[in-house]
Order: sequence, then structure tokens, then C-alpha cells
Amino acid sequence: MDLNFFTREKNLLRSNYEEMLSIADSLGLNDIQSNILDYVESLKQDNFNIVVVGEFSRGKSTFINALLGKRVLPSATKPTTTVINKITSGEQIEYVLYFREDNKAPKVISEEDFKQLVAISEPDFDNEAEIEEYNQYLDYLSSIAYVNIKYPTKLLEDGVEIIDTPGTNDLDQAREEITFQYIPKSDAAIMVLSATQILSESEIAFLKERILANDINKIFFVINAKDKLMTREDEQKVFDYALKHLKKYVPKPKVYLVSSRGALNYKRKTNGEIFKGKVPANFAETGFDTLEGEIANYFINERGRIKLDKYYHRGTKIASEINNHINLKLSTTSIPLQELEQKVNNLLPKLGARKNQALQLLNQMKTTLIGLENDYISTYQNGLEEIALKAKIAVSSYDGPLEIENVTRHVEQTVAPLQKNLLKKMEDYKIKYIDSKIQETVRMLYSYFDDLNVNISSQFLQGQTDVALAEGYDEITVHSTEKSAEEDVIVDGLILGSLAAAVLFSAPLVVVPAAFFGGKYIESMFQSKRKVNFLEEVKVQIGRRYEEIIPKQVETFHDNYSKSINQAISSLESQVNQKIKRLEKQLQKLLEEKRLTESKVNKEINNLRNMQSQLKNIITQFKKGSR
Repeated sequence: MDLNFFTREKNLLRSNYEEMLSIADSLGLNDIQSNILDYVESLKQDNFNIVVVGEFSRGKSTFINALLGKRVLPSATKPTTTVINKITSGEQIEYVLYFREDNKAPKVISEEDFKQLVAISEPDFDNEAEIEEYNQYLDYLSSIAYVNIKYPTKLLEDGVEIIDTPGTNDLDQAREEITFQYIPKSDAAIMVLSATQILSESEIAFLKERILANDINKIFFVINAKDKLMTREDEQKVFDYALKHLKKYVPKPKVYLVSSRGALNYKRKTNGEIFKGKVPANFAETGFDTLEGEIANYFINERGRIKLDKYYHRGTKIASEINNHINLKLSTTSIPLQELEQKVNNLLPKLGARKNQALQLLNQMKTTLIGLENDYISTYQNGLEEIALKAKIAVSSYDGPLEIENVTRHVEQTVAPLQKNLLKKMEDYKIKYIDSKIQETVRMLYSYFDDLNVNISSQFLQGQTDVALAEGYDEITVHSTEKSAEEDVIVDGLILGSLAAAVLFSAPLVVVPAAFFGGKYIESMFQSKRKVNFLEEVKVQIGRRYEEIIPKQVETFHDNYSKSINQAISSLESQVNQKIKRLEKQLQKLLEEKRLTESKVNKEINNLRNMQSQLKNIITQFKKGSR
């Protein structure tokens, strides 16, 4: 997968940002320097995320290994446990556990520990002690948010991160995470199917109820095990069958028939590895060349352009702001000292007044958002309670065979739509009340600073009001309810990032209940011969798991909401204070520089002109790179 173009663009952007950093340092613009450093780090970390989903025994691990060209993940024919793996670039191989509890530190584990983690042995279901120990270990696994696997491969070094998800035919918390967190935040989602078990009923259900709520344009359907089909006719038959049935749910499905094992072996041999196994005569026959080419094109031409454009936009804004600072300095060179002192003295009180107005406005926003909390939480809690009730009713109404897959599918068909409805209700509330208040506040902040710009321009720049000296709110777009690009409100990521995490549910498990138990827990009950009371046992477990988690989830939601509001307001206040403080320092420094000798003034003018020339070139490059 060739992503060199994207890498080159990122390097060019980073070079321009570093040049601006040097100019900002020369001018003493500390807050702008800080923003540039944050953006450079963000650019460095802004990789492509691929989420791989699919049922057990579809060859997800082998498929991911084939993408990477190395055996990074262990492959197993039996189902593995519900652990999410994030595979990222690293100088050496490392496995790090990250836990759901914020106060629990990450833990580095060995490769052997990792292998045991993802493929534990099942207990003797006639042995109560083993069952108890097994279930305790499953509880431990559920405390793990994900495993970060750091690995040195070219694909990862080129800026790709891969999310390996558990089998989707198990009811557990990871299933909800896949649906409501990982797929929405991904750049591409790959659903792995098997050529020998194509599109099972549960796969269709997962596609309809879990995947199609997301952006379908980024979904790739990969039919694995091409090498297990005997003839070209068989391959075409499987491909046509998948395409025909997927078209019922996806207008233009992206379907690929591949041999992951063949692609992996081909890459391993190409890389000089010695191993046992059949190697294809050429890479094309594995089907991976077409798949990787399509993913690379999608990344570069669609997702990559979106990623890069925001940095071009940010860079243009920052370069313009630095240039405005230079314009202000240049404009004062022809103003007599006494007149300059009078202008500065006239402006300083206005800066203080604008600062007080802005802080008062932020306090009003905080009061409004806090006032919305009880109603917002009630909506959330009522939704959780409805899900718990309907899940128990679903078990009571179940009259099918006492088989694990049938019971879990019946509960899933009830719960999944309710979860989506709750998310929709929370999103609608957010748009109507929270987004609108944020937009109103940010627009008012804009008007305050625009007014300040006019005052400064009229004093120093002969009424050139196009100069935005207090500009700098950037990065996150908070859309209006109509999602109109013209009505977007742009605010700095450092300002609203934390609040957006709460109100936009970038961690959507806040609004969906963790599953009551995994399929393996049902299996332990079933194989322990408790068939007579099986449904009653399931109903009790559902009641406990869904109802008992509600207080904790509501408490967590409340804590996150309050914390996010406080962080957002604090960050906004900090930004306002920084902007005003910088303008005050600017004005004071103008007076100091006015006392420079004529020769120093001329030298300063030449330096400033050179900086402007640099900035002009940078802006030209940003605009060329951006659409």
C-alpha cells in the first residue's frame, strides 16, 4: 500500500510550520508558538485508522498480518476472547494494556502474556471451580480497554493504525465499542467475510444493525479464503453471491475476494523470511494488490485530503495572524512617539473592557450548559432503563431453541435498535440545545474581537479593517442544525476539544449499556446442564447486568459532562486572556521599539519585510496544497 504522497505532503506541511515557528519565536509570540507546536504534534499523530471487523473464524488475524506483511497477530481456529488490539508503529515490538478505569496505569506485558490473553483455554464445564475462575478472568478481560501492539513495519511507519476487533458474534461490551466508537472514528472499516461461509444470518444482522448507521462509503467488504475455492467459476460464484446480497443494503458495495494467507506468505518471502508454506506465483493472484490499491487511493484522494486541508487551513490562519502582527509593527514606524503613546493609551482600556465582556459571556455559557445537565442526564437514564426493561421482555417472549446463537441474536435484535434510538435522541438534544449555545457564544466572541480589530485598525492601519489582529480561533467545526458549510463556526481545538468529546460522544459508550454477559458465559450456563431454568437464568442475568450498571453509567456521564464543561470554559478563558495579554504586550512593545535609533528602526523594517516575504511563500504553498 503506497502512501508516499501523503507522507510527502505531511513533511512539507511540517517544514512550513517549523518555519513559522522560527518567525514567531523571533517576534516573541509565545502563544502562537505554543499553538504551532500543538499543531505539529497533531499532524504527526494524525494517521489513517483501519478498523477490521468480522465474526469468529473468518481469518481476521491472518488478514491483518497480510496487510502488515508479518505475523504480528496469532491466528487460531477457535474463537478468541473479547480484546481490542490497536496496532501502531514502534521502534521495537511492545505490548501495552490500557484499562477502562482512568486511574489505572497502562501495563507492559510480554508477547507470551499477550498470546495467553487473546486465546485462553476454556474450563471444564462440569467443574464449578474452573467455571468460577474462568468467569473471573473474563471479568478481568472486560476491564481492559485495548492492547496497544507496537510493531516496526513500513505500513505502520507510513501513518496507518490498525484496530483488530473481537468476533462480532459475541455479546459483550466490545461489540458496542466497535459500533459506536471505533467504526465512526475510523478512516476505513473492513468487514472480513469467508468464502466458505459467505454472509451468514448473523453477519447480515450485524451489517444492518451496527455498520450501516455509519458512513457506508468507507466500508470495504473482504471475502477471505479465496485459496480454498477450487475453480475460477467457484470464485466468481462466491463474489457474485456476495455482491448481489450486499446490494440489498449498500448501494455500491466495495467487494474484494482475497487470499490473506497467500498474500502474507508472498510478502514474507519477498522480505527474505524463511518459513514453511505455499507461496503464490505472483501477488496479483491473491487479490491483495487490487484491495490495497483501492484503499490507498481512498486514503489519498478522500480521507487524506480532508486531513491535510485542515492543516493547510490552520497554517494559513496562523501565517496571516503573524503577518498582521508585522503589519502593526510596520505601521507605527511613521507615527511620532507622542502620538503613538496617545493611541496606545486609548486602546488599553478597550482591551480590558473586551476581556471582561468575553469572560462574562463564557460564564453565561457555563451556567446554561450546567442548567441543561439534569434534563440531558434524565434523557440518558430513561433510555438505559428502557433498554434494560425491553431486554428482559425479549427473553420472556423467546420461544426458540435453547442454543447460544439463537438466544443472543434474539436479544441483539431487541437491544441494537434501542441503542441507536437512544444515541439519536441524545444527538438531537445536543444539536438543539448544546450546539446552539456554543455557536451563539463563539459568534459573540467573534464579534467582540472583530470590533477590537476595527479599533486597532482605525488607530494604526488607516482603517484597513481586513487585518484581523485578534484572529486565531481555529480547527474544530461546530455545525449548525442544517449542517451548512457557510454557517460553520470555527473554534480552536484547544478551546472546545474537551467539550466536544462529551457533547459529540467521541466516546459513545457513555450512552450505551455494556452488554450483560458474553457468549462464553451463556455457554458455561448451558453446558453446565442448567437447561430447565436456562431462560430464567438468562433473564436474571440480563436484569442484573443492564439495571445494575445504570447508576454507574449515569454517574460516569455526569462526571464526564461536568469535567468537560469546566475544561472547555477554562481553556476558552485561557485563550481569551492570552489574546488580550498578547495585544497589550504588543502595544507596549511598540512604544519601546519607537525609542530605537533610526538605524535600528531601518534594520528592523528590513527584517520584518523579509519575514513577510517568507510568510507570503508559505501561504502560497498552503493554498496550493488546499482545495
